[in-house]
Amino acid sequence: MTVSRRRRTAVLGALPILLGALSCETGGSGTAAPAPGAAVFSLPPAQQLRAAAEATRRAGTATFVGTLALSSAAGTAVEHTTGAMDFAESRSRAEVSLEVAGAFPEDAAAALRGGREAPGPLSLATDGGDVFARGEDSAWLRFTPGAVEEFGGAVAAFSEHSASPAAPYGGTLADLVPSAVAERAPEERADGSRRYRVTVPARTAAKALPAALRPGTAERGGEQVPLTVELDGLGRITRVDADFGPLLAALRQEGLPEGVTDVRGTLELGALGEPTAYRLPGRDGAGVEDARKVLTPLREFAAGSCAAREPVLAAAPLTRASPLRTADCDAAHDLRVLARFGPGEPPSGQHPVGGAESATRCAGALARAPEEWTREARRDGAALVVAVEPPAAAARPGAAGTGGTTGGTTCVVGRV
Repeated sequence: MTVSRRRRTAVLGALPILLGALSCETGGSGTAAPAPGAAVFSLPPAQQLRAAAEATRRAGTATFVGTLALSSAAGTAVEHTTGAMDFAESRSRAEVSLEVAGAFPEDAAAALRGGREAPGPLSLATDGGDVFARGEDSAWLRFTPGAVEEFGGAVAAFSEHSASPAAPYGGTLADLVPSAVAERAPEERADGSRRYRVTVPARTAAKALPAALRPGTAERGGEQVPLTVELDGLGRITRVDADFGPLLAALRQEGLPEGVTDVRGTLELGALGEPTAYRLPGRDGAGVEDARKVLTPLREFAAGSCAAREPVLAAAPLTRASPLRTADCDAAHDLRVLARFGPGEPPSGQHPVGGAESATRCAGALARAPEEWTREARRDGAALVVAVEPPAAAARPGAAGTGGTTGGTTCVVGRV
């Protein structure tokens, strides 16, 4: 065999390898393969963040760490959240804790913990449309969408984290990214990642604040909240920072102490597309209870019956929708129902249901109550009487969470 023939044979033998390599580089079509992140970064800047949210979902899985920090001259309160999400299965698991330093205003700290007195962490999980909550050493409570509607604001501290369009663990800064519009090209770094500085309207930004902090802010429209959004080289969200300072005036109108001078949030996503090790409720050794089977709205307790407050809801203000456990009055319990007044009771001309008159009517119910009921009153026999009514927005016939009533008062006495 001549040299030229041997050389031709060698070249032909190598051709499949070369073609294979070329195919990998061109995607098999003879054109250059898309650069990493092209599905996001090739779009106009105004469309990139919405595309980034979708690219993050396509990653399939992620871990996350979030903080919400409130600062004052006297101290700080920081809510810490750590967890993992499975976008494909619409599931998540998170641990939420609160760290208070210095003489930070207690009422603001209480709002951050969703009204719970318990200092321990709160475990949360989502599975499709269901939300699960668990305190320390307790079973998981499962709230279906129907239970969330029935119990209303009493479960807002964790129902706000039900799955959102952006993530299976909602109520975070990730929910704000699809609404953010970049007006200019982002800062590009050496590793291919990008940083965007954008703003979102106040009514949008308020969705990432705890429910106890944000009432009323959704109606405000002028303020813009600054966001810094970071994407990795594949166009996926890795960090979001928010400065809620423009909302401070609105938050103070809703009861945030004047001493709180700064509100900031962060969210970091990691391990995108990697297996995440977390156990869902029912697979972690703790029991699972259906909230609608073990909890009853306060409005449904008869006079004289007793109830126990649920630990994960222990400090939430009582309303007629408050979910409570039925308790034996001869055993441990937290509340005894003195009386219930429906809409229009008592008759016109006597103390009508509403405002101070409700408290007066409840005091009268206590005065007529059996002695065994009054023995349970707080403060050396002085009753703690609570007159609770549905909020005006829900007080309409057939409204969700009102039991089909338009008002009413339930009088309860706390047990010592």
